[in-house]
Amino acid sequence: MQGLKKNWDELNHQYQGLSLFTDIISKKQKKERLESEMKQLEKDIELIKRHKIIYITKN
Repeated sequence: MQGLKKNWDELNHQYQGLSLFTDIISKKQKKERLESEMKQLEKDIELIKRHKIIYITKN
């Protein structure tokens, strides 16, 4: 859980450092990638919060 939150904080820091204007395609793609990764981390954090026990198989 701590690792997920740390990763989210790092991505959020990068996201906050982006310029407000995404006039270049690469800037827009980076912004979209960061948003997507942050959203996935938020989902993972919520999943872990809801379930106290999580089983992981070897497969």
